[in-house]
Amino acid sequence: MASVDRGYMGRVENGKHSISLDVLEKLANALEIDPAELLERKRFSMANENKETGILNATPLPLEAQAKARLLCPKTNLVVGLEYLWNTGESSVLWRTEPIDEFIRVPIIRAGLEDR
Repeated sequence: MASVDRGYMGRVENGKHSISLDVLEKLANALEIDPAELLERKRFSMANENKETGILNATPLPLEAQAKARLLCPKTNLVVGLEYLWNTGESSVLWRTEPIDEFIRVPIIRAGLEDR
C-alpha cells in the first residue's frame, strides 16, 4: 500500500528509528490524509471520572512542538533533520534523510525566546 519496509516501520513504531519525511509522505498518501495529521500527538488526561459509573474518560490534551535545532551533515552541511521539543518536555527528531550517527546540531534562536 505505502511501499514501506515492514522492518523499518517496526523500528519506527518501537521508537528505535525516526521516520524520514519521504516515508511520512508515503504513509499520508496511502492513508489519504495530510502529512501533518501524522505528526499530531495526543496525550490524555484521566481526570474526568464519571461519578455514576466510576469509569475514567480519557480527554485529549493539546500537544505542541517547537523546532529547537537543525541537524546538519558534517560532510555536506545540508540539513538532514530537525529536533523538536514537545510541551511535555520530550524531544524527538524528524529526519529528512535516513538517520545518521554523526551530525552538527545548530540551535534555532527565536527573537525574544530563550533556548531551553
